[in-house]
Amino acid sequence: MYFRLIIDRWRWREMREFYRRNRIDGALSAAQRVNDYLAVADAFGLTWPQNERRVHALLLDLGESDPSAVSRSIRGSAVSVTLCPVIPLRARATD
Repeated sequence: MYFRLIIDRWRWREMREFYRRNRIDGALSAAQRVNDYLAVADAFGLTWPQNERRVHALLLDLGESDPSAVSRSIRGSAVSVTLCPVIPLRARATD
């Protein structure tokens, strides 16, 4: 579990830095903040975890003022990703 938290912090580091540099401290509603978080995470190729505690921790790390409301909306809006097995192919020289 501890290893997973370290990996998550490393993977989300670039998004966190980008979001902190470009955050608009205006009166955005929770739905607007959710859309913002989802779009930025998607642009960085990240998916939100399914565990509510981890989502809550990520939102706190991003500086979210009301992580409870936003985490509920993110869990409802985020699409879970199903990974497909990959079959390795061997490249052969062809004439």
